[in-house]
Parts: sequence; C-alpha cells; structure tokens
Amino acid sequence: MLTGLLQGLEDHKEYELDSPRKKVETEVVIACAELAEVVIPEGTNDPSDWNHQYEEENHDRSPMVMKLAPAMLPLSLDNLVMLDLEIIARLTLDQISYTFQGGHFLKALPTSCSTNASGLLEIDKSSYIIKNLNAMTSYPGFQQLSTLSKLLSRCIAGMASQSLTRIAAWELMVSIIERIEDIARPLEADWARSACATVTDEARIAPETKPILTTLWNVLKSLLFSSIMIAQSMLLVMSFEPHPWQLWLKPETHSHAISASIVSMFLHFSFITSKFGGGLTSHGGGFTEQKKVFYGALDILAADPWETELCMKRIAGKLPGLSLELGHPVREARTSFFLACSEQLMPKLSETLVEHTVLPVAYHHLSRPDHRETYESAHSVVLSVFANHARLHSNDETSTPSNGKKKGKGKEKDDEKGKLAAKLTPFYTTCLLENAGEDKLSDDQLRLAYSSLTRSATSTSPALAQLCIDSLLASLSSSSSGPDVFRLRLVLISLISAVDSTLLPSLLATVRVEVLKERDDEKRIKLKDAVFKQVLREVGDAEREIAMKWWLDAEDELESGL
Repeated sequence: MLTGLLQGLEDHKEYELDSPRKKVETEVVIACAELAEVVIPEGTNDPSDWNHQYEEENHDRSPMVMKLAPAMLPLSLDNLVMLDLEIIARLTLDQISYTFQGGHFLKALPTSCSTNASGLLEIDKSSYIIKNLNAMTSYPGFQQLSTLSKLLSRCIAGMASQSLTRIAAWELMVSIIERIEDIARPLEADWARSACATVTDEARIAPETKPILTTLWNVLKSLLFSSIMIAQSMLLVMSFEPHPWQLWLKPETHSHAISASIVSMFLHFSFITSKFGGGLTSHGGGFTEQKKVFYGALDILAADPWETELCMKRIAGKLPGLSLELGHPVREARTSFFLACSEQLMPKLSETLVEHTVLPVAYHHLSRPDHRETYESAHSVVLSVFANHARLHSNDETSTPSNGKKKGKGKEKDDEKGKLAAKLTPFYTTCLLENAGEDKLSDDQLRLAYSSLTRSATSTSPALAQLCIDSLLASLSSSSSGPDVFRLRLVLISLISAVDSTLLPSLLATVRVEVLKERDDEKRIKLKDAVFKQVLREVGDAEREIAMKWWLDAEDELESGL
C-alpha cells in the first residue's frame, strides 16, 4: 500500500506535495528496514542465501529483494541512504545472478541443435533449453530485471555519496563487475560451441526454431541492457565522486582499474553487441547508452597509460580463447571489439604494443571484406596510427620552443610512433590500392584512408608522400576498368588537401591532366566539383594561395568539352 501511494505521488510531481511525500517516504524506509530485519539474520555477513531462503520459507516466487525494489526506487537519495544499501545491493546482485542461473542457462544449447532433412538449423522442441528459457522468462526476477538493475545502480550512487559507505561502494563496484563477468563468460562459451553461433543467414534456420531463437536473444539482450545500466552508474560515480584515500593501496579499486575491468567485461558481451549493426565500432553501430558506457570507460582508462597497456594486453590474450577458428562469428566479434578499443586508445598506446600486439591482429583482416565489421575496424586501426602521427606532428609545429628543441620521454615516444608510421606507409599504400575494387572499401572510405595516409607521409618527409602519389598514379595507368579509374581519380583529387606546398604544384598539374582525360560528361562534372571542394574548403592556410591561383587558371579548361 505504501509503495502504491509513493508511486502515485511520484506520478503527480507537478502538484505541491512535498510534505505528504516526506511522510510517506519515512514510512516506506521504516517498512523496508523492518522487512530486511525479519529476513536477514543479525550479525551475518554473507547475503548470498537470504533472498532464496525467504522465497522457500514463504512459498513465494518473489524473493525478498523483489518486494523491496519497487518501494525503494522512488525514494529520494537522502532517504535511500538511511537503509543498509550494501546489504540490499548484494541481495540485488545475487538476485540478478540467480535469474540468469549464474550464466549457465545455455549449457544445453550445443547438444540441442541439429540439422534437419532440408539442411536447416533446428532446436528440438522437447529439449531442456526450451523448457529452461520458458521458465526463465516467466520468473519474476526476469520480468522485473529493469527494476532490479535500477535499484542496484541507485545503491551504488547512494553509497558513494556518503563518506561512511564510500569505501564499501568502491569495493562493491569491483565485486559487481566480477560477478557480471562470471555470468557473461560461460554464456559466451556455450553460445560459441553451439551451431547457432555459425548461422548468420536467417534463411538457414527452420521456421519453428526462429521463435525460440528470438526468445533466447531477448534474454541475452536483457542481460546486456542490465549490465550497461549498472556500468553507467559506476562511471558516473567514478567521474563525480572522490576515490577514498583509504583504498589507495588496493589498486583494483582505482577508477582506471575499474574502467579496465568494465572494458574487459564487455569483451564477453561482444557476441551480443555485434548484433546491433556494427557492435561498438566507430562506424555508427550500437545504441546510445551502449556507446556512452563504452567510450566513457575508455576515457577514464586512457588517463592511466600503464593501466591502458595492461588492459589491451589482457584483451589481446583472450582473443584466441575458446579454440575458435579465425572466421568464427564469436571470434570475429571479439576481434572487432579489440580493434575498436585499440582505435580509441591509440594515442595512449606504446609503439611496441601497437607494432607487436595491435597491428598483427589488424593485418589478418585488411583484405577480408566478407567479414565487413572486422574488415572496416582493421583499416580504422591502421589509419589511427597515421592520424595519431599527423596529430603529433601538427602539435610539434605549434608548440616547439624557440630553440627548436623539444626534450623529454614524451618526445622520444612520439618519435617512435613517427618511425612506425613511416615504416607502415609503403605496406599500407599497396594494401589500399589492392582494396580499391568494388565490394571492398567504399569510395568515401578509400578517399579518406588514402588522404590520411598521404597526410601522415607528408609530415614525415616529402619523399614518402611522393611515394603515395606515384603508387596511385601507377595504379591509375595500369587499371583497365572504367569504374576503378574514376574511383582512383577521386582519390587523387582528395590528396590536394593532404600535401604541403612543396608537392602541391606538381600534384595540381597531375590532377588537371587526369580530369581532362575523363570523357564522360557526368563523371567530369563530379571530378571538377570534387576539385573545387578541395580547393575551397579542405586546403590549409599555407597552401590556399597556391591552390586558388591554380583553380582560377584551370577552371575554364576543366569545363571545356562538357
């Protein structure tokens, strides 16, 4: 009754009801405390059995925490912290784990899958996995998963806001991440071992099996959404609440270490996130809250280079796990996740880690467009090496002291990354030109990639940038396909804004020749418009005068014959 009354007051916030609300909240707090005292034995520290002991003794399918959650959620933070939030949080976490059977509810899936006479994947209707899924989805803990997740999130926030419970809050966050990862790890392994993991085309699934897989994916997505909600509350705490100095000697409780654990935890969810149109890559995949948690965790992690390196080594070491072949969808999802992390953290990674850990993973996928997400992620990672080098070079030009020298270990580290970018340039030039055909990199992707490569080469040496230009021209001259020639000419035009003033005049002369070679009026117009855009919007201030003078001289000639 009190819960319903409080919910009613919550739904009518527009009225001035502060005084009655405070009275109701006080009664709710007292009632919740009394219920907890009845169920939880005084002086006991382990809450793992309290929920289900209450469930069994009262013959009630709704455990004790399920009765507390709806009442506690509307409470203001000032009243919420009057309760023993650590106990309630651990009860809630235990209930979530119990709901998902500790991550073992897919254990029977590998043996339940088979191929029917038509060659379609089917799941036996009498198998244990179907009965188990039906029992899970009808269980109150699953039906109120959102409420439980919100309650756990509020408990974390409430504990972290109070000096007396702040230490326990940070230790609790470590325990929560470990518990969720303990759920995710066996789920990933059981899914990977099943035939369902290798079926990417719905046409290969028997009609009667599709509803079963829909239910299964709803359960998996619910777990993912719950984990994201809980992780988001942790990131808010780490961003706005001070870390307890008493835990300084417990490195696993530091914000950077917790963020690293969140990133590592979501590696095991990558087989689920990959279903959201691109997973967690930078190519538009995922949903808003998912990306907030992913990028938020990486932002906090990136503040500690040592922890960042440790996290990336840990994830890289897990990639070959589960004994899956290279093209297996679960391994592809893991690899895409690793590459997405590498791309975002590239400015913080050492040259040694990039060269010997990150790039070897990317190399395997640079020419495998059939696995689109991993293919694009691999190219993004290599390009991030060049983009980072160009950024560092740009910073050097604007921050170098008057004596022309820049000292320190940071400068040495930047020089190492510059050497790596220079070493990669010839290889990646060839790689991009090999991926210039149809059904590989799109026109925009190819143009952006090649211009980024050339810009990085320009910041290293004019000779290296000239190598990029010459390789492109050689590919142009040897290409016999009309669409390929047009695509490569667009790439050549995109280099106008990528070179410096020493190479720009000769490049512009080459661009003029290539545009004039185009005999198709529609394509010629597109080439001319691309040149105009480069000259007007993309060229840097130092090269603008050269580019504008050339344009004024060449404009009429480029239009002739149209």
